[in-house]
Amino acid sequence: MVRPLFNSQRRAFTMVEVVIVLAISALVIVTTTIPYQKRNAELSEEQFWRDVKQRWQEAQTRAGRGKGDLYLFDEPIEARN
Repeated sequence: MVRPLFNSQRRAFTMVEVVIVLAISALVIVTTTIPYQKRNAELSEEQFWRDVKQRWQEAQTRAGRGKGDLYLFDEPIEARN
């Protein structure tokens, strides 16, 4: 007996079912990534302000040395005559 290449009786997902599953998946992904992106932005801003505070304290410490030397990222700037 020869089997047909296409069996119309075979059970498969319909296009509507596939679209519904994709829509639900997209909704779950969107609702979980937006809060993550917001928190990531908040953490980046907190890190920025910690870095600013640390550099400011370093600048105040260097200024309190009394040497009068200027520093930029731990490298002295030569005084121009």
